[in-house]
Amino acid sequence: MAGSAANQTAYKWSFADKRSSADTNALRIAREDVDSATYHPSGAGGHAHRTAGGGNRVIGPTLPSASDLVLARETTSEHRASERDLKRKRDRAEAKERLEDTVGPKEVGREGMLEKKRARRENDRAFREKGDDGYEADESTLLGGGDSFRDQYVFLILAKFLLLTSTTA
Repeated sequence: MAGSAANQTAYKWSFADKRSSADTNALRIAREDVDSATYHPSGAGGHAHRTAGGGNRVIGPTLPSASDLVLARETTSEHRASERDLKRKRDRAEAKERLEDTVGPKEVGREGMLEKKRARRENDRAFREKGDDGYEADESTLLGGGDSFRDQYVFLILAKFLLLTSTTA
C-alpha cells in the first residue's frame, strides 16, 4: 500500500491517538485478511491447492462459489436470449422468402415508386366511382331539427293540464 492514512494527510484526527495496541493489532489483522482475500484468492479454477506452508486446505475440487453460480446463470440466460433472437431472425427471413415466392419480387427504386403511385390512383378512382351509397339521413337528424323550445313548452303545458284534470276527476 502507499502508506497509512496518517502519512497521507496533514490533518490529525482526535480519535487516532486514543487507540490501544490491541485495537491497532486487530486493525492490522483485519487489513491482512481483506488483503489476502482480495489480492490472493485461493482455489483458482475450481481447485484448492496446498500452499508451500502446508496449512489446513483441502486438495481437490471445490464447490463453485456464489459468484461463479451467478456468472453461469447469467451466461445461460444470455445464450438463450441470443438463440431466441437468431431464431426469430431466421423465421422472419423465411417468411419474407415465402411471400416473395408467392407474390413475386418487390419493385425497387423509381419503378417501385411509380407502381405505388399507380396502385394509390387506382384505389382513389374506385372510391370516387363507387358513388354515395352510404348512410342516408334527413336534415333534422343531421342538423338537430324538430326539437324546438316552443314544442317543448307546449308539451309541458299539456302534461300539466292532463295531470290536473286527472287528479280532480
